[in-house]
Amino acid sequence: MKIYTKLFPDLPPVKLDRSKAALVIIDMQKLDAHPDFGWGRQLKENGTFDGARWFFDNLREEVIPNLQKLLSSFRAAAAPVIHVRIIHRGAAGQDRTAHHKRWDILCDPNTPEADFLDEVKPETGEYIFEKVGTSPFNSTGIDQTLRNLGVEQLIVCGVNTTSCVYLTVRDAIDRGYATFVVPDASSALAGKDEHEAALSRLVAAAAIPLSTDDIIRGG
Repeated sequence: MKIYTKLFPDLPPVKLDRSKAALVIIDMQKLDAHPDFGWGRQLKENGTFDGARWFFDNLREEVIPNLQKLLSSFRAAAAPVIHVRIIHRGAAGQDRTAHHKRWDILCDPNTPEADFLDEVKPETGEYIFEKVGTSPFNSTGIDQTLRNLGVEQLIVCGVNTTSCVYLTVRDAIDRGYATFVVPDASSALAGKDEHEAALSRLVAAAAIPLSTDDIIRGG
């Protein structure tokens, strides 16, 4: 990080403008964010759930409550709220990306794993995008919808910080959005250290970290 400040010492700060911002919540579904379904259930069945305990505890104790705060704030302001989830179609998920096929990531829309967590599920009028890979910018029409809405800034949060959140933020920055990432409303299955390392890399790539409370206060 220090080398970037030596190269680019006078970069103007980017301020959050809630009137131009959309809240983007990544993959808060039972597939990857619930201890009793999907990956959580698999980890329990193969006896390795303890390795993911920080992740699921962090979701319950910090991430979900903060997402609820953000949702309440954006809903009260009638601001755009975007929900993203993984969904694969076809009997064997034929539309999956090569990466998802290689890792055997499969989410049938007719299973509980496709459902959003009850605590942060979409409400009427909010936008839902179903992706078949890591970033919604590569397999959905999210970019066109955001531009139609006049959105210039994104507030990205959810799971996983090391993968889907990470790539969504990078893609958004490359497409010209001022992009904020919310450390206390995001988490990583790989653990706290990997979560923090991913955030550090995002900041180095021009993402702006803001806490839940800072966003609610307007930056």
